[in-house]
Amino acid sequence: MTCPDKNLEKMAHLGMMTRGIIHDLNNSLASIMGFASFLSDDLDPKSEQHVFAENIKKAGAQIENLVTQIRALAIEHGDEKDTLLNLVEEIRRETEKFKLELLSTQKIIFTSDINTAFLTLSVFQFQVMISNLLQNAVQSLEGKEGLVFVHISTPPNLSIDQGDYERMMSLCSPNITEETPFIRIDIKDTGCGMDEITLNLAASPHFTTKSADIA
Repeated sequence: MTCPDKNLEKMAHLGMMTRGIIHDLNNSLASIMGFASFLSDDLDPKSEQHVFAENIKKAGAQIENLVTQIRALAIEHGDEKDTLLNLVEEIRRETEKFKLELLSTQKIIFTSDINTAFLTLSVFQFQVMISNLLQNAVQSLEGKEGLVFVHISTPPNLSIDQGDYERMMSLCSPNITEETPFIRIDIKDTGCGMDEITLNLAASPHFTTKSADIA
């Protein structure tokens, strides 16, 4: 007879509780976003009330992204089955969601050389990855005027220098060869950019530029 690992048991209960909270939050958030959209559509675009409705939608979009981050902590390894996903449409949808968070002087431009690119993977993990990249791009604008560009391309437009290609291949499955088709996802912005130190650490696990101070 083996004793259960108390830490694992606590984490399992925490994950179950978190998923329940997320479910309730999503239900409430759907109502808030839905009614805010109805108000926004019905009100005079020049009215102060229309501005209020748009601010509710922007706040809802921010909460939606926060819920996505919380959900990431609740998903255990193997908890979600891989699904066949059209990456182009999924990235397009994530891009549309972020448009609600932009200021009037900011814009996200989505373009793609292809209409479909199917891959079997964890849908949620892919959504989190794209959401994080878009959020970083928007935040780099620092509340100022700017652009975020999202572009999807395939060979022959796929251009990777030899060093980057070798590093990329070292992280891939051994079943992947030079003949394996690739797509390239570019997310660029006109924001502040990264200094050399941040750039060197950006790919390190758990690295963040956020302050550790808690207000």
